[in-house]
This record gives sequence, C-alpha cells and structure tokens, in this order.
Amino acid sequence: MKQSEIYLPIKEALFTVFCSVFVPRWLCHFIFFWVSFSAVGVVHPREVESDMLQLLKDVLASQTSYQPFLNNCAYTQVTAVEEVGSLQERYDPSFGVGVEWKLQQVNGQKPSDQQLDEYEPTPHKRHPAVLNFDFIDFESVQLLDKFETKSVFSFKVLPHSSSRLEERVTHQLTIDTDTELLVEMRSSALESFRMFPWMRVLEYTSSSSFRFEEQTNNVVLEQFKFKLKVQSGKDTVQHEYTKNFSDFDCSSVSAGDQHLDSEPDKSKDEMDDYGPQIETLNQIDSTNW
Repeated sequence: MKQSEIYLPIKEALFTVFCSVFVPRWLCHFIFFWVSFSAVGVVHPREVESDMLQLLKDVLASQTSYQPFLNNCAYTQVTAVEEVGSLQERYDPSFGVGVEWKLQQVNGQKPSDQQLDEYEPTPHKRHPAVLNFDFIDFESVQLLDKFETKSVFSFKVLPHSSSRLEERVTHQLTIDTDTELLVEMRSSALESFRMFPWMRVLEYTSSSSFRFEEQTNNVVLEQFKFKLKVQSGKDTVQHEYTKNFSDFDCSSVSAGDQHLDSEPDKSKDEMDDYGPQIETLNQIDSTNW
C-alpha cells in the first residue's frame, strides 16, 4: 500500500459516480486529470510517547512484505456489492499464465456457462499479502486511544501535490500491543463537503482489517469495506461494497522463490509493488455476473 493509494478507492468511485450520472465521460477525464488527494488532520490527538511511536514503526516494518514470491500465493476473493450481489473468485498462478483467475460463485451459486464464458477478471489486482506502509508521515502520528491490548493512532500521509481534501478526511490505524500486529486502518470524512461547486460528498468511509496468516507467515489484508455517497443537484448516488480475502495457499511457491531479494523490483510494473488496491464498482462489470 502506497501513499497514492490511500485515496485511490474514493478517487475511482467519485470518477465512476460522477461520470456515469452527472457529466459526459470526456469531461470527467479532463477534470480528474488535475484532481489529487491528500490526508488531513485528526480529532483530539495526544502526544505519542517515543516508545509507543517506535513500537508502531517496528510493527509496520515487520509487516511490510516486499517479497515477490507472495504474489504467487493463491487466495479467494469475495466481493459483495450493496443492492447488486456477490462475486467469488479464486486467484491461483498454478492455473496457468493468463488464466490465474477463476470465477467460483455468483450470488452464492455456481456460475452458469454463460457467466463463465463472459467472465473477465479485473486486471492488476493488488495481492492482499503484499503490503507496505511508506505513505505514513510518522511525524504526524498521534495517539487517539489506548486500551489494555490495543492502541489507536491517527496519522497523515506524506505530502504531495495539491490538497483537495485538506481537513476533510482523517486516518486511523490500530495495533495489538500484545501480539504486535496491525489490526485495522480506517479513513472517513469528518463531514459533508463540496468536491466541486456542483458536487458534494455526503459520506465517505473505508476500512481495512488485517490478520496473521500462517501460509505467508505475515499479516494479510482480510477485509476491505468502502462507502461513498455523493450528490449533484437533485441526484444522489451511493457506492457501497465489501471485499473479503481468505483461503491463502502458498504451497505451490518453490523454495527458491521464497529466497528472492526482499526489496521490490523497481523495473517491474509499479502496480506489483503497491499494497492491496480495492477495485470500485465500475470494475465489476455486470456482464461478468
């Protein structure tokens, strides 16, 4: 997961909603060309002690997973779209080059022959076992709450060009201080705001939950939830979906692969080095159902 991906789901969903309902798509391409997003302030933060900050850094560093072999671990992905249905897919490189994805279920049922024929997996899906956290501005980290076994922090992402969401969205992450594992990351809009003079974001929330996976011997993304509600004039459109990742299997990964250089290969498509990207509704084509 990189800094640029913090707002990728909301950016793509805004693009989808806005272009499909409110304006011609060519105009959307022009508008979103110059729109970029950044992180924001926090609510009632407290100074974080140096030992807690170091613990947070150590937790995230230990769970950063650059290892290329992780991309060859199989897993199941279930996407549930509010008021649309669900789609279960299986990723497994052992299926063969170009056919790594298979459709397993549509709305909990075995897919029909037509659905199998029309199925086209979304390209460049991020692997839920490949994570990194270099987008976090550790100088901005504040302690929001501390429980017996969990600590909740707020953070900003590292600065980049423009600040379209300045003071609009907050970011939080939770770690288990006993197990020293990342538990959750969450982003939300503090209140409704105008993205453009003619469009208002009424609601935005996203959350990622993580768990330890024996197959990868590290933390993996277990669930991603996303909700975006926008209004333009009298029209209101909402995107809401959940993605669950399970049944990881690294048994087909060779021992040689597991000893590859742990640093990311910058010569490869940069998509491979990102953390999990969560696709938006426009990427779940109805023809695949």
